Amino acid sequence: MEGLITLQGVIIALGVGLGIGAIFAIYLKNVKGRTVRSLIESGAFSEKSAKTLDDIGLGNSFFAIWSCRKNSTLRRVITVLGSDEKSAKIDPAKDRIYIEEDKLSKAENLWGGKPIGVMPCVFALLLIAAVTVLCCYLVPWLLKSFADKF
Repeated sequence: MEGLITLQGVIIALGVGLGIGAIFAIYLKNVKGRTVRSLIESGAFSEKSAKTLDDIGLGNSFFAIWSCRKNSTLRRVITVLGSDEKSAKIDPAKDRIYIEEDKLSKAENLWGGKPIGVMPCVFALLLIAAVTVLCCYLVPWLLKSFADKF
């Protein structure tokens, strides 16, 4: 079992973890952020002004529907009207959603602002890959150089 966990393996695992984290951050900002921004732009802040996902143009988005499921982080800041309590999914044509005034600042802090574009996403992932590859060669070389000197 000797050599099963190598330094390069650890570095690659860290790089993959950072890449997955970056993709997840992009998902949060773009998908959940689009839902929050759409609700804010449409003025859905009360039961009277609540909108369906179809109303705000997200009824066909699998990720928007999935983000509004029961026990999701987005569900902590949005209120769903007409949803069957036993069902985890919402109906994009029937169930109306809104952001309560007291949860608005939390929603804006978590998912507000501009979405992340495609080019910054690609650049971030390429940078993570380049640093990972560089570290796979540079860190062992540095460790060997220090070991030779001491």
